[in-house]
Amino acid sequence: EAQMSLIVGLARLAAFAALPLGWFADRHGRRRPFLIGVALVLAGGTLAGTAVAAWQFGLFHAVLRTGTAAMAGLGVVILAETVSPSVRAYAISFYGAAVSLGAGMAILALPLADGGGDAWRTSHLIVSVGILLLPALIRRVPETTGWHPVDGLWSDLAHGEWASRFWKVAIAGFLASAYGTFVTSFTTERLVAQIGLDTGTTVWLLLAGGTVGGLGFFIGGRLADHLGRRVTSIAALTLGLGGGIALYTATSTPALV
Repeated sequence: EAQMSLIVGLARLAAFAALPLGWFADRHGRRRPFLIGVALVLAGGTLAGTAVAAWQFGLFHAVLRTGTAAMAGLGVVILAETVSPSVRAYAISFYGAAVSLGAGMAILALPLADGGGDAWRTSHLIVSVGILLLPALIRRVPETTGWHPVDGLWSDLAHGEWASRFWKVAIAGFLASAYGTFVTSFTTERLVAQIGLDTGTTVWLLLAGGTVGGLGFFIGGRLADHLGRRVTSIAALTLGLGGGIALYTATSTPALV
């Protein structure tokens, strides 16, 4: 278990492999690298379900992480360049809610891995169903009208005009993601091993909590459009910190939700 956690943790570092896709998107448009990200997610998730060795599982998860990182970033850029500024944050919030809903649906697949043996492969191979939707995405995802070729360099983010803003947002995002991943990674284990819930109850509890928490996407989006991004971001980080601490101190079902 410890070895597998290390492998999956290292696979997460593969998100840096998405940086070339960002470079490509700045010079040749958002559509193609976004669709490449989708294809990587489908390929990595499906192949992970066929892995017969730990290194193969880690490699295919790295492919998956590269795709999710590209999709997450470029999806926001596509929306920012497509929708009206008056509802831009709201639209991106809907995008975040869709991502959260996908994660919630993935939780429903957890009981499929309880059978032992090769049962864990089922939850990975389900991803292959998305391959059927890829042709429709290729036809329907347009290029953004706000895109134009630029000659910027990555070094501009380190010490250029936008460096201060970039590093503040990047560091805040890094810390929030690291904290959130740590909290959620051990949630299922705590609910089952320490509190004594069965897998089915755990799944529904996480879904219920995620559904309530999902309201934050819509509320946060509206607040960001009306009160500003900075105030809303600080409020969101504060709520996330408090919720994570409460998740590991509460024992009653209503409090956990």
